[in-house]
Amino acid sequence: MSQTASLDRPLSRAERVRLSYGQAQISVPESIDTTRMSREELVAHVMAGYEDYLAGRVRPADEVFDELLAEMDAKYGYHQA
Repeated sequence: MSQTASLDRPLSRAERVRLSYGQAQISVPESIDTTRMSREELVAHVMAGYEDYLAGRVRPADEVFDELLAEMDAKYGYHQA
């Protein structure tokens, strides 16, 4: 299924992310590939994230997505003017 976007309006963040991921071949680092983890390893990763959350070691999602989009744009040139 192909994905198209209308050029008469700016793309929303969700559209940009969906289109970006649809076009890029993204490999998951083995260290976070849940298909290769044991149940214990997966639980340990989830618990570590939860402990970060409880300790306030978090960032707003909008900030993270803006950073990721900027990195993808620099690497793959998705948002050329």
